Amino acid sequence: MVAWFEEAANTLRALGDDAFTGIAQEARSAGISLIVSLQRPSYDQMSTSTRASLPSVIALGCDARDEGFSLPDEVLAAGAHPGAWGNRRPGYCYVVSPGIPEDRYPSPARTRRFTQRAVNVMEALAAWAQSNGAAADPVTAGAVSSIAGRAYTGRTGAGDTGRSQLTLVNGEDDMDGGPLVAPEDADIDPDAELPESEEGDDVPLFGQESGHKPSPEEARELFAQALEEFENDGQMIVGPKDFTDWCDRHHLSRSWVSLRLKDAALEGRLEATNTTGRWRIVPALAAA
Repeated sequence: MVAWFEEAANTLRALGDDAFTGIAQEARSAGISLIVSLQRPSYDQMSTSTRASLPSVIALGCDARDEGFSLPDEVLAAGAHPGAWGNRRPGYCYVVSPGIPEDRYPSPARTRRFTQRAVNVMEALAAWAQSNGAAADPVTAGAVSSIAGRAYTGRTGAGDTGRSQLTLVNGEDDMDGGPLVAPEDADIDPDAELPESEEGDDVPLFGQESGHKPSPEEARELFAQALEEFENDGQMIVGPKDFTDWCDRHHLSRSWVSLRLKDAALEGRLEATNTTGRWRIVPALAAA
Protein backbone atom coordinates (compact mmCIF):
# COMPACT_ATOMS: atom_id res chain seq x y z
CA MET A 1 0.00 0.00 0.00
CA VAL A 2 1.25 3.49 -0.87
CA ALA A 3 0.03 6.65 0.89
CA TRP A 4 0.91 9.69 -1.21
CA PHE A 5 0.61 13.21 0.25
CA GLU A 6 0.90 15.62 -2.67
CA GLU A 7 1.58 19.27 -1.74
CA ALA A 8 1.58 18.10 1.88
CA ALA A 9 2.18 21.44 3.62
CA ASN A 10 -1.54 21.88 4.38
CA THR A 11 -1.84 18.32 5.70
CA LEU A 12 1.22 18.74 7.93
CA ARG A 13 -0.18 21.97 9.37
CA ALA A 14 -3.62 20.45 9.97
CA LEU A 15 -2.34 17.27 11.64
CA GLY A 16 0.56 18.72 13.63
CA ASP A 17 4.04 17.29 14.14
CA ASP A 18 3.13 14.59 16.66
CA ALA A 19 0.25 13.13 14.64
CA PHE A 20 2.11 13.05 11.34
CA THR A 21 5.28 11.67 12.92
CA GLY A 22 3.19 8.86 14.40
CA ILE A 23 1.68 8.14 10.98
CA ALA A 24 5.13 8.00 9.39
CA GLN A 25 6.51 5.68 12.06
CA GLU A 26 3.55 3.30 12.08
CA ALA A 27 3.34 3.21 8.28
CA ARG A 28 7.00 2.28 7.95
CA SER A 29 6.74 -0.46 10.59
CA ALA A 30 3.73 -1.92 8.75
CA GLY A 31 5.50 -1.94 5.39
CA ILE A 32 3.42 0.90 3.92
CA SER A 33 5.21 3.25 1.54
CA LEU A 34 4.70 6.87 2.60
CA ILE A 35 5.45 9.59 0.04
CA VAL A 36 5.41 13.23 1.17
CA SER A 37 5.68 15.86 -1.56
CA LEU A 38 6.61 19.40 -0.51
CA GLN A 39 7.74 22.54 -2.31
CA ARG A 40 9.92 23.55 0.64
CA PRO A 41 10.44 20.80 3.25
CA SER A 42 11.78 23.11 5.97
CA TYR A 43 12.08 21.94 9.56
CA ASP A 44 9.16 24.09 10.69
CA GLN A 45 6.95 22.08 8.32
CA MET A 46 8.41 18.57 8.73
CA SER A 47 10.05 17.54 12.00
CA THR A 48 13.32 15.66 12.21
CA SER A 49 11.45 12.68 13.67
CA THR A 50 9.27 12.49 10.56
CA ARG A 51 12.33 12.81 8.33
CA ALA A 52 13.96 9.89 10.14
CA SER A 53 10.99 7.71 9.12
CA LEU A 54 11.38 8.69 5.45
CA PRO A 55 14.77 7.25 4.44
CA SER A 56 14.58 8.21 0.76
CA VAL A 57 14.70 11.65 -0.82
CA ILE A 58 14.15 12.90 -4.36
CA ALA A 59 15.29 16.53 -4.50
CA LEU A 60 14.34 18.62 -7.54
CA GLY A 61 15.61 22.10 -8.28
CA CYS A 62 15.13 24.60 -5.46
CA ASP A 63 16.23 27.94 -4.08
CA ALA A 64 19.90 27.76 -3.09
CA ARG A 65 18.94 28.78 0.46
CA ASP A 66 16.72 25.70 0.80
CA GLU A 67 19.28 23.06 -0.19
CA GLY A 68 19.86 22.06 3.43
CA PHE A 69 16.18 21.13 3.78
CA SER A 70 16.26 18.92 0.71
CA LEU A 71 19.43 16.82 0.99
CA PRO A 72 21.67 15.48 3.79
CA ASP A 73 24.69 17.62 4.65
CA GLU A 74 27.17 14.97 3.51
CA VAL A 75 25.54 14.81 0.06
CA LEU A 76 25.74 18.59 -0.30
CA ALA A 77 29.36 18.52 0.87
CA ALA A 78 30.09 15.93 -1.84
CA GLY A 79 28.99 18.38 -4.54
CA ALA A 80 25.20 18.12 -4.92
CA HIS A 81 23.78 21.54 -5.77
CA PRO A 82 20.03 21.58 -6.58
CA GLY A 83 20.01 25.33 -5.98
CA ALA A 84 21.92 25.77 -9.25
CA TRP A 85 18.86 24.54 -11.18
CA GLY A 86 16.13 26.54 -9.47
CA ASN A 87 12.98 26.05 -11.53
CA ARG A 88 14.83 26.17 -14.84
CA ARG A 89 15.62 22.43 -15.25
CA PRO A 90 12.38 20.40 -15.19
CA GLY A 91 13.01 16.81 -14.17
CA TYR A 92 16.58 17.32 -12.93
CA CYS A 93 17.00 15.73 -9.51
CA TYR A 94 19.17 14.04 -6.91
CA VAL A 95 18.08 10.71 -5.41
CA VAL A 96 19.17 9.54 -1.95
CA SER A 97 17.79 6.10 -1.21
CA PRO A 98 18.81 2.69 0.16
CA GLY A 99 20.00 0.47 -2.67
CA ILE A 100 21.83 3.27 -4.48
CA PRO A 101 25.62 3.41 -3.96
CA GLU A 102 26.37 6.33 -1.67
CA ASP A 103 29.01 7.69 -4.04
CA ARG A 104 26.20 8.18 -6.58
CA TYR A 105 24.09 10.37 -4.28
CA PRO A 106 25.66 13.66 -5.46
CA SER A 107 25.35 12.65 -9.14
CA PRO A 108 22.55 14.54 -10.95
CA ALA A 109 19.77 12.52 -12.53
CA ARG A 110 16.92 13.40 -14.83
CA THR A 111 13.42 11.98 -15.02
CA ARG A 112 11.66 11.20 -18.26
CA ARG A 113 8.68 13.23 -19.38
CA PHE A 114 5.43 11.28 -19.24
CA THR A 115 3.75 11.92 -22.59
CA GLN A 116 0.23 11.13 -23.73
CA ARG A 117 1.62 8.46 -26.04
CA ALA A 118 3.01 6.62 -23.02
CA VAL A 119 -0.35 6.26 -21.25
CA ASN A 120 -1.32 2.94 -22.83
CA VAL A 121 2.08 1.43 -22.11
CA MET A 122 2.00 2.56 -18.47
CA GLU A 123 -1.55 1.25 -18.04
CA ALA A 124 -0.50 -2.14 -19.37
CA LEU A 125 2.51 -2.14 -17.05
CA ALA A 126 0.35 -1.26 -14.04
CA ALA A 127 -2.13 -4.00 -14.95
CA TRP A 128 0.62 -6.58 -15.21
CA ALA A 129 2.11 -5.49 -11.88
CA GLN A 130 -1.24 -5.80 -10.11
CA SER A 131 -1.94 -9.19 -11.63
CA ASN A 132 1.50 -10.69 -11.09
CA GLY A 133 2.92 -8.76 -8.17
CA ALA A 134 3.40 -10.09 -4.66
CA ALA A 135 0.16 -10.43 -2.70
CA ALA A 136 -0.32 -9.15 0.82
CA ASP A 137 -0.77 -11.75 3.52
CA PRO A 138 -4.42 -12.29 4.59
CA VAL A 139 -4.07 -10.39 7.88
CA THR A 140 -2.53 -7.32 6.24
CA ALA A 141 -4.98 -7.41 3.32
CA GLY A 142 -7.96 -7.63 5.65
CA ALA A 143 -6.70 -4.83 7.89
CA VAL A 144 -5.97 -2.43 5.04
CA SER A 145 -9.24 -3.21 3.26
CA SER A 146 -11.18 -2.48 6.44
CA ILE A 147 -9.53 0.96 6.70
CA ALA A 148 -9.11 2.04 3.08
CA GLY A 149 -12.10 0.23 1.63
CA ARG A 150 -12.33 0.36 -2.14
CA ALA A 151 -9.35 2.72 -2.28
CA TYR A 152 -7.26 -0.36 -1.61
CA THR A 153 -8.15 -1.72 -5.04
CA GLY A 154 -5.57 -4.47 -5.22
CA ARG A 155 -7.02 -6.48 -2.32
CA THR A 156 -10.70 -7.26 -1.77
CA GLY A 157 -10.57 -9.58 1.20
CA ALA A 158 -8.51 -11.87 3.38
CA GLY A 159 -8.69 -14.68 0.87
CA ASP A 160 -7.71 -12.54 -2.09
CA THR A 161 -4.50 -13.55 -3.83
CA GLY A 162 -3.65 -9.99 -4.76
CA ARG A 163 -5.43 -9.95 -8.13
CA SER A 164 -7.57 -6.87 -8.46
CA GLN A 165 -11.25 -6.98 -9.31
CA LEU A 166 -11.09 -3.89 -11.52
CA THR A 167 -12.17 -3.94 -15.16
CA LEU A 168 -11.59 -1.82 -18.22
CA VAL A 169 -13.98 0.95 -19.21
CA ASN A 170 -14.83 -0.79 -22.50
CA GLY A 171 -15.57 -4.05 -20.69
CA GLU A 172 -12.56 -5.83 -22.09
CA ASP A 173 -9.65 -7.28 -20.17
CA ASP A 174 -6.05 -6.97 -21.19
CA MET A 175 -4.13 -10.15 -22.04
CA ASP A 176 -3.66 -11.01 -18.36
CA GLY A 177 -7.08 -9.87 -17.18
CA GLY A 178 -5.50 -7.01 -15.26
CA PRO A 179 -7.28 -3.89 -14.00
CA LEU A 180 -7.16 -0.42 -15.46
CA VAL A 181 -10.19 1.43 -14.07
CA ALA A 182 -11.89 1.25 -10.69
CA PRO A 183 -15.60 0.21 -10.73
CA GLU A 184 -16.71 3.59 -9.36
CA ASP A 185 -15.01 5.29 -12.34
CA ALA A 186 -16.34 2.96 -15.04
CA ASP A 187 -19.26 5.25 -16.02
CA ILE A 188 -17.21 8.43 -16.25
CA ASP A 189 -17.11 9.98 -19.71
CA PRO A 190 -13.61 11.42 -20.16
CA ASP A 191 -14.85 13.67 -22.98
CA ALA A 192 -17.73 15.22 -21.03
CA GLU A 193 -17.57 18.91 -20.18
CA LEU A 194 -16.79 19.72 -16.58
CA PRO A 195 -19.68 21.23 -14.58
CA GLU A 196 -19.77 24.95 -13.93
CA SER A 197 -18.25 26.10 -10.66
CA GLU A 198 -20.65 26.55 -7.79
CA GLU A 199 -20.65 28.65 -4.67
CA GLY A 200 -18.37 27.14 -2.04
CA ASP A 201 -16.15 25.18 -4.45
CA ASP A 202 -13.11 27.24 -3.45
CA VAL A 203 -13.61 26.79 0.29
CA PRO A 204 -10.78 24.68 1.82
CA LEU A 205 -11.86 21.25 2.99
CA PHE A 206 -9.83 21.44 6.19
CA GLY A 207 -7.24 23.50 7.97
CA GLN A 208 -9.49 26.54 8.26
CA GLU A 209 -8.95 28.71 11.26
CA SER A 210 -11.85 29.96 13.33
CA GLY A 211 -12.02 32.67 15.95
CA HIS A 212 -9.57 35.48 16.59
CA LYS A 213 -5.92 34.88 15.76
CA PRO A 214 -3.69 37.17 17.82
CA SER A 215 -1.32 39.62 16.19
CA PRO A 216 2.43 38.91 16.56
CA GLU A 217 2.64 41.36 19.47
CA GLU A 218 -0.40 39.85 21.20
CA ALA A 219 0.94 36.34 20.64
CA ARG A 220 4.25 37.21 22.31
CA GLU A 221 2.43 38.70 25.29
CA LEU A 222 0.25 35.60 25.59
CA PHE A 223 3.35 33.40 25.41
CA ALA A 224 5.03 35.38 28.21
CA GLN A 225 1.88 35.02 30.30
CA ALA A 226 1.87 31.27 29.65
CA LEU A 227 5.43 30.97 30.97
CA GLU A 228 4.40 32.91 34.07
CA GLU A 229 1.45 30.55 34.60
CA PHE A 230 3.71 27.49 34.31
CA GLU A 231 6.11 29.07 36.80
CA ASN A 232 3.30 29.93 39.25
CA ASP A 233 2.02 26.35 39.02
CA GLY A 234 5.47 25.03 39.84
CA GLN A 235 6.10 23.49 36.39
CA MET A 236 9.62 24.66 35.61
CA ILE A 237 10.38 22.31 32.67
CA VAL A 238 8.36 22.98 29.51
CA GLY A 239 8.37 22.07 25.83
CA PRO A 240 6.12 22.36 22.77
CA LYS A 241 3.86 19.49 23.86
CA ASP A 242 2.93 21.43 27.03
CA PHE A 243 1.45 24.13 24.81
CA THR A 244 -0.89 21.86 22.83
CA ASP A 245 -4.13 23.10 24.41
CA TRP A 246 -2.74 26.63 24.56
CA CYS A 247 -2.07 26.57 20.80
CA ASP A 248 -5.61 25.38 20.06
CA ARG A 249 -7.07 28.06 22.30
CA HIS A 250 -5.13 30.90 20.71
CA HIS A 251 -4.99 29.55 17.12
CA LEU A 252 -1.20 29.33 17.05
CA SER A 253 0.95 26.45 15.78
CA ARG A 254 3.39 24.34 17.74
CA SER A 255 6.13 25.31 15.29
CA TRP A 256 5.56 28.94 16.34
CA VAL A 257 5.88 27.89 19.99
CA SER A 258 9.13 26.04 19.22
CA LEU A 259 10.62 29.21 17.74
CA ARG A 260 9.44 31.31 20.69
CA LEU A 261 10.99 28.84 23.16
CA LYS A 262 14.34 29.26 21.43
CA ASP A 263 13.94 33.05 21.45
CA ALA A 264 13.09 32.97 25.15
CA ALA A 265 16.28 30.98 25.80
CA LEU A 266 18.31 33.65 24.01
CA GLU A 267 16.57 36.29 26.11
CA GLY A 268 17.45 34.45 29.33
CA ARG A 269 13.88 33.49 30.26
CA LEU A 270 14.62 29.80 29.57
CA GLU A 271 17.68 27.61 29.61
CA ALA A 272 18.33 24.34 27.80
CA THR A 273 18.11 20.98 29.56
CA ASN A 274 19.77 17.67 28.73
CA THR A 275 16.60 16.60 26.90
CA THR A 276 16.04 17.83 23.35
CA GLY A 277 12.98 20.05 23.10
CA ARG A 278 12.69 20.63 26.86
CA TRP A 279 13.53 23.95 28.51
CA ARG A 280 13.91 25.06 32.15
CA ILE A 281 12.15 28.27 33.15
CA VAL A 282 14.46 30.83 34.72
CA PRO A 283 12.53 32.52 37.56
CA ALA A 284 11.29 35.94 36.47
CA LEU A 285 13.16 37.83 39.20
CA ALA A 286 16.44 36.14 38.30
CA ALA A 287 15.86 36.84 34.60
CA ALA A 288 15.24 40.52 35.36
